[in-house]
Amino acid sequence: MTNSDSDDLSPGDWNYSHDTNEDDETLSANTDTITSWGIVITAFIVGGIVSAVIIPSSNFVSFIFFGCLVASPFFFIFTESGAKWYMQKIVKSDSDQLNLTNSTPKQSRKKIVCQDCGWQNTQENNYCHDCGNELSNQ
Repeated sequence: MTNSDSDDLSPGDWNYSHDTNEDDETLSANTDTITSWGIVITAFIVGGIVSAVIIPSSNFVSFIFFGCLVASPFFFIFTESGAKWYMQKIVKSDSDQLNLTNSTPKQSRKKIVCQDCGWQNTQENNYCHDCGNELSNQ
């Protein structure tokens, strides 16, 4: 992908495959696979050991839980698969938020005009948005 190609892409079109360009500044692209997973596994083990030290009566489940808790940020930062998953999740949540629009256009909503100040309020309002006086439902 060239620089001119990246200008034409929207976030939904991003290609998350590993690029060997020197311009790529993400941590997952600048570390090799073995080093990335080594960091994640080390963080997992350290998290598990810390849980065993802090909670002496802990069991294997707490070792796994705290290991995953400590290792998950490293997974998203250092591994390519974690970065892909996280970015796809972000793009999906952004597109979902864009789709959450009100189905009724603003122009088609019925308005109640305040008799005191003339403010046009939506029909759901009991009080004027501008002056605070009670609206009479006509």
